[in-house]
Formats: sequence, C-alpha cells, structure tokens
Amino acid sequence: MSFSQAPVGRANCNEGALTSAAELPPSRRSLSTRVFRGLIIALGLLLWGFSSSVARAQTFGCTPPMANDIVCENSKPGTSSNVWDVSTLDGGDPTIQGFATDISVNQGGTINFKINTPAKAYTITIYRIGYYAGNGARLITSITPSAKLPQTQPACISDNSTNLLDCGNWAVSASWQVPSNATSGVYIAHLMRSDTGGDSHIVFVVRNDSSHSAVQYQTSDESWQAYNPAGPGGFNLYGDQGTFDIPNRAFKVSYNSPFTMKSVPVRPFSGCPPSDGGLKLGSRHVPVQVGGSSGSIWAKAKVSL
Repeated sequence: MSFSQAPVGRANCNEGALTSAAELPPSRRSLSTRVFRGLIIALGLLLWGFSSSVARAQTFGCTPPMANDIVCENSKPGTSSNVWDVSTLDGGDPTIQGFATDISVNQGGTINFKINTPAKAYTITIYRIGYYAGNGARLITSITPSAKLPQTQPACISDNSTNLLDCGNWAVSASWQVPSNATSGVYIAHLMRSDTGGDSHIVFVVRNDSSHSAVQYQTSDESWQAYNPAGPGGFNLYGDQGTFDIPNRAFKVSYNSPFTMKSVPVRPFSGCPPSDGGLKLGSRHVPVQVGGSSGSIWAKAKVSL
C-alpha cells in the first residue's frame, strides 16, 4: 500500500512546484513542467517495478490449483544456493548470529528474530526450503531490522553447573508477518552484513494448523539443539566443541541460542523426487520424521543448523 501511495504523494508535491512555475516565461515553464513530469514518471516506474518484484517474491498458491500445496510450491522457480546459502558453507560468520524466538509459527502469525552483530547495517532475506528443481530454496521476501543499529545485545545467561547457554535476554531485532496463505515448511532467514558480507542462517518452521493432511512432517529440531555446540565453551548434550565426551558436556540446552552446528550425522542419500517436498540443500543430512513412525527418513541438506 505504501508503494502505491508514494507516487501520489510525490506527485502532489511536484504539482505545487509546477503551479509556482507559472510565473516563469512560457518556454521555461514548459521545460520545467516536462522535467517534473519526467521525474514523476521515472519515480513511479521505479516504485512500481520494486513493488511488483516484492509481490512476485511473496506469491503463494497456483492457478489453476495443483494436487497439493507442496506440489504447487515446488513448481515455482527456486533460488540458486550461491545466493541463499551461507558463503562459508558452515555455521556462518560468528559476528552475525541470531535465532527465532519460536522454532515455529502458524500461517498469518508473527515471528521475531533476535540478532547479535556489531554491524551498522545488514540484510534479512527469507527463503523457504524445498526442491525447486534442485535449487534447494525459494526467495520469499526481505525484511528490515526494526532495532536501531548497531544493536548491542547483553551477554547470554550461562550456568556453569549445567553448561547451559540461554540468550533469551537479547532484544528483538526484526519481525516477519507470515502471509496467511504461506506454504508450510522449513524456512531460513539469511542474515548478511552490508560491510563485510559475513552471513549466517536462522532456521524456523511455518505451520498450517488448519491442515487436515493424512501425513505429518516433523522436523527433528530437538536433535538439532542437542548437537548444537552453543553452551559455554561450545558444549552440547554429547560433549565439547564437537568431541564425544559425556562427562564433559552440557546437561541442559536452550532454544534461545543461534544454531552454530557445522555437521550432523550422515546417511546415504537415495534421492528426492520433486513431488515429495523433501529438503535438498547440499552436502549434509538432516533427520526428519514422517507420520507416527519411530524411524526417520533423511533428506539431503546443507542448512546451517
């Protein structure tokens, strides 16, 4: 709405300037009028093109409707992993890290992000993870930090008796109002510093609580947290700094911390057909559960967890 109103507001201002130009000689008045009209048209085209690209990026659903939302979603053009993936192919730049205040959000809800970085400017780009002809993700939208930058976050709360790290005391840095018709699935917020290009991912899930599908897709986010070396000294529930050391480990972990895990257990990958909506994100594997089974299926992944 703001984009459609902006050209009108600017046109009104320029029309006032044109009225004052009536005092000029005819030739100069005509030239002034043409210049202002040209500027208005150019500005209008620029804003229209920008708003159109944003609208296209956030479009969900297909016309005519397809078999289901996932099939529809995977029929859309994806985004190259050279764009959406972390440049270092791991947990990302330690100078820009964050997490979502909830691991999941329902369609139409708002999800908040808490981000810690000394950067005076950075971008947040939202992608949905999926097949997308092998690209692995699709651009949804970009959002702007709501906090004044640079934003100083307090030191995370730590408990040396359990090696727990909890960054819930950080302030909110940005929020995203999820479209009411957003396709459910795994999403990432790609954080990128404007000065150094350092980047990282925030992983979260968009739910569809009104769905009556016969199949339940469940991410293993508890396992992600269990292996995430976020505690004091990099502890997780299995050891310290990636080593398996049960006596020297965290006994509690929190969702209130960035995902900095750089690898997860790997199983052979047998393929991911376009119709199943599975994760296809690169070189690592992330476990997901389908239905009520106690087993797991594995999807090829390179998301920074």
